[in-house]
Amino acid sequence: RSGSVIEEFRSELAELRMQNERLNAECSDLKRKLSKVAPIKRV
Repeated sequence: RSGSVIEEFRSELAELRMQNERLNAECSDLKRKLSKVAPIKRV
């Protein structure tokens, strides 16, 4: 029974990793678009 809990956790973790990668990709894409519109001044 304890094995199934671990399997569930693993699949949940894999799902979160995929979501995280997708969000990172979207975020960098938005940053790219934003920098074209309003160049960020690095201090």
